Amino acid sequence: MRDLDGQALARATILIRCECLAGDRYATTNQHGVFRFQQLPDGDYAVVVFFGSFSFSSRRVRIRDGRGLRLEVTLDPRPRDFARPSRPPRTRGSFDLKP
Repeated sequence: MRDLDGQALARATILIRCECLAGDRYATTNQHGVFRFQQLPDGDYAVVVFFGSFSFSSRRVRIRDGRGLRLEVTLDPRPRDFARPSRPPRTRGSFDLKP
């Protein structure tokens, strides 16, 4: 997980949701912007990344056949001006989802 300048984002919150889980799961990035979910069943997941109350990114991903997944996410940690429309945050960086 990185910001627009390529710096690691520590303490970003990641939520994953899937009908295959009994409930949502959460993780927090470490000082290197990395986190990991382990022992995930196959399924279609919604992945939402939050950094403070300023920025978020969401994706849908599929885990099949016990294979891991690596996503890249970059967030813009600057406060958003909600009075005017904005484009969704760009995505880059990386994190792992491990079944």
